[in-house]
Amino acid sequence: MDVRAHIKLPAILALIAAGIAASAAAQQPVVGDQRPNFAGFWVVQVPSHDLPRKSPPDLPEGWRAFGTQDWPGPPLQQQAYDIVKTQRIKEGQAVTISGGLDEKTARCEAGGFPDFLEFDNPLDILQRPDELLMVTERDRQLPRHIYISPPHPISDEYSPARNGVFTHNGHSLAHWEGNTLVIKTDGFDPSPWMFSIDRIPHSDAMTTVERLSVSADTNVLTDRLEITDPKTLTAVWKLKFTWHRAPPATEAIESTCEIDDDYLGIKDK
Repeated sequence: MDVRAHIKLPAILALIAAGIAASAAAQQPVVGDQRPNFAGFWVVQVPSHDLPRKSPPDLPEGWRAFGTQDWPGPPLQQQAYDIVKTQRIKEGQAVTISGGLDEKTARCEAGGFPDFLEFDNPLDILQRPDELLMVTERDRQLPRHIYISPPHPISDEYSPARNGVFTHNGHSLAHWEGNTLVIKTDGFDPSPWMFSIDRIPHSDAMTTVERLSVSADTNVLTDRLEITDPKTLTAVWKLKFTWHRAPPATEAIESTCEIDDDYLGIKDK
């Protein structure tokens, strides 16, 4: 028997085991001295519509998504509240196959941030040192790019808002505060709803601050969001969104949007 085989085999097995362990560790979010890794597939544990809520008595059907502890009702200025109420009344008068809609949804117009946060669709996050990419399964939703500094250079010179360029997801710049990623976003196109389930509008003056963190066991992702909009809100609106890590080998499902001809036909008459 070749003695060298006995010597090499344990060493080879040890190297293989170390490689597997290193690969597994690289895929897992880490906390502590290293930056957390938010990469992975995340799902909503309890949909918002399954929670009890408090709704304004004069709003048709009340709040559909808000009015809970983590999602309090929005501090709307009167003109913004009137938009919500008027839109809800219009929807109640339209008879469609898919229920109450608005023209933006019926035409499959793209949504934006923070709108996609209130839906139950899974969230896929890809991460590298200078950027976080959020991709949601929800149809009509564009991927969201979040640029992290350092190493990404942060400069107001190229801010879309400063240069008059406004987008559905806004322009997001982030920095680390300990194990929390603080994300500041501005440059919002006011055409999408702030939150489409309740038809809550926003203006081009809206800005948001998020604090994204992961639990010690790496299984819970939390996004604490603060929304400021001097043209729509009377105060800063604070919300909390929570996702749970999906089981291993979870894959995304393609979601598409079909134009609602019935609603548009009613509207055009």
